[in-house]
Amino acid sequence: MNFDQNTYVLEAHDNIKSGIFKKIQRTLESDGYVKIKCGQNFNESDNANIYLIDLITKLGGKCLKHNDNDDSYVWQVKPMIHSTDGAIARSHTNREFEFHTDCSYETDPPEYMALFVLQPDRYGGGILQVIRADEILSQMSDESKEVLREKFTINVPLEFRKLSDIDHINEPILFKPGHLRYRNDIVDEKLLDEKKRVAIKELNSVVFGEKVTVHTPVLDKYSLIIIDNGKFLHGRTKILDVDRLLLRVRFNSLITYNRLELVKSIQNENNYDVFSMFDKNKLHPGYIHLTNDLLAFMSDRQQILFDAINQIVTQYTYNTSVGDEIRTTIALNPKAHDIICKLNQVSPFNIGCYRPDILFAKYESTADECIFTLNGNQGQFAPKICEINGRFSLNAYLLTAAVCTSSGDQDNQISENFRLMLETITNTFDTSKPMVLLKDREKGYDINIFKQFWCNTFRTSCRITSPLNLKIVEQKDGKQILSDDIGIIEQFILELHQDEILDLPDNILNFFIYNKQLRYINDLRTIFLVHDKRLLSLLSNLQFLRALFIEQSTVSDENLSKLAQIIPITHVLVKMPDYFKHLVLEKKNQFCIKPNSLGKGQNVMIGAYI
Repeated sequence: MNFDQNTYVLEAHDNIKSGIFKKIQRTLESDGYVKIKCGQNFNESDNANIYLIDLITKLGGKCLKHNDNDDSYVWQVKPMIHSTDGAIARSHTNREFEFHTDCSYETDPPEYMALFVLQPDRYGGGILQVIRADEILSQMSDESKEVLREKFTINVPLEFRKLSDIDHINEPILFKPGHLRYRNDIVDEKLLDEKKRVAIKELNSVVFGEKVTVHTPVLDKYSLIIIDNGKFLHGRTKILDVDRLLLRVRFNSLITYNRLELVKSIQNENNYDVFSMFDKNKLHPGYIHLTNDLLAFMSDRQQILFDAINQIVTQYTYNTSVGDEIRTTIALNPKAHDIICKLNQVSPFNIGCYRPDILFAKYESTADECIFTLNGNQGQFAPKICEINGRFSLNAYLLTAAVCTSSGDQDNQISENFRLMLETITNTFDTSKPMVLLKDREKGYDINIFKQFWCNTFRTSCRITSPLNLKIVEQKDGKQILSDDIGIIEQFILELHQDEILDLPDNILNFFIYNKQLRYINDLRTIFLVHDKRLLSLLSNLQFLRALFIEQSTVSDENLSKLAQIIPITHVLVKMPDYFKHLVLEKKNQFCIKPNSLGKGQNVMIGAYI
């Protein structure tokens, strides 16, 4: 890795509209570091503090204060020859800095640290040195890494105490995957037990040893270097030039929710508050207002849908005509079929999280009971379930919770239900244990919000790991555990595409299926059967529904008709007779074709020649 490779030059004319700031931001997010030459963009007559804050803002950052002074966003890094203040910051000395991360004494360390060079050291001192956290961790034992995820007592330096009554924090050093908070001299050694003492000793042997690669990016005049404060540790050599002057800014990225509001709401109210997680200014105000009678209508049919899905999954393996119809309609590949059969043999079906997507078809007549008025008098509409999402268990839940309250109305029927929904999801797990989010190809949105939600709400770690990192480890007592490169995995949320699941090694899949202590959502049967669009072919077939519930006297024919009424008639291409295929081609504008296992409108065709 060469820090000078990620170098951008700001020209005099560059502004927020020129596009270079977006490029820099993307590089910073992907690589964790960037260097910017500002000589052509910065005038010596400019106020350097204002220029730096403005530059960070253009990069999508929110500057953070260094202490409780209102104007402490920019910090001068310069040796002070004389000082009467006993609590002098290290940055105001000429001493060498050991490798550390900034603000390791804060509960929520800043994501990024930026240094703007106004005067470099003319005598070769004050050299910035950087090492990668992931390289450090790769050289440590699994046992020590597991200990580093436990809480350590970390003392707050006197000069950086924002609240006079807080002189220490208790937080993990390895606070999320690949991210460290560490400054050796403020870890309270007196409170270390033996295992923590061993872990710290091993960490120091790597950090201050000779095996990690030390990077020394060049600090030219009017250059700015930004590094991810958790992914890298940094230090410096002794300063030789008393006129050396750098400006330091710490900042967080402006992500789509206000993290500080979230933390405050959790600390003060100790409740589930997802409504502060999104920037309401970015939410479209023109969402659909659902009437109470429509919500009651859908709630009634939701229970019937839930019962039907459970019966279809349960009867998938039945040696009956209904079972045959399910298997031939949802024709899974052999490996997925084998997974369903094994699960049906060893564990009851737990559907987990699924989300029907609804289209509103416009009608001129109001005679039908399923016709509703939306957004005032803008027409009459009939709700139709166009697909059921069961692949990604958190898909759109947190976003929807924020959207439905973006107008400030948090007392409506939907917002109350979302609080209950989040409690239902989290109650699936042991909130005292670490959570793992298993994802790779899917970028995701809500699952990343959930990660922060989990950490701040339950004060336990939540990390993202790739399925490629999974392994089965046999312990000394002969028991097998699921693990990744960081530690044991006892519970997780899947955010994997079907093919990613099928690509897992057989021993991993069998561990998912047979281990009774493992907690995860969604059930693999939900991912492979409930998410499959061919399921709608069964749900829209009233005769099939009657056969499905033939032994369930509690489900009336009237209720089955209610369910079939809101499912568009759906056909499976391979089961369609040729005459009907020709009809579809002739009337192509009246049909849409969907891949059975995808989602998000991917490869959907409407009115297209095929």
